[in-house]
Amino acid sequence: MRIVPVLLILCLASCRGGGGAPDAAGSAATLKPIAYHRSGGLLGTSDHVTISSSGTVQVTGRLFGQSSTVLSEFQMMQLARLFEGWENLSDTYPAERGSADDFVTEIRYGDKAVTASDAARNVPEQFLRVKQRLESLVRNLPAK
Repeated sequence: MRIVPVLLILCLASCRGGGGAPDAAGSAATLKPIAYHRSGGLLGTSDHVTISSSGTVQVTGRLFGQSSTVLSEFQMMQLARLFEGWENLSDTYPAERGSADDFVTEIRYGDKAVTASDAARNVPEQFLRVKQRLESLVRNLPAK
């Protein structure tokens, strides 16, 4: 009967061993390269954000300025989760007829690019959440 508690302890220890660090590294490794491009508007802006699979962020543009940073593993994991199911979105969400001076945003995650106008009515919630997250991320960076 003493063997059962010992086996239970060994089993739990083997399941737990090495669980912390590899999970974090595995999550970060699942982030695909991200490219954000927003253009248009009354001022004719062109803003770019690129995030590599290693978490390096480069920002350029009239509205965002120029800056760079490296994301934490936690931020990389959050972004990867936001993009789950991205491949199921349509490629384009155009503006309603007669729209002028709208912003058009293209977000590429890995090989899948999705383009949406700010004047479109049927933009999926996932696209809007990703766009908002990327924009808030770069707005909090110090400008160079």
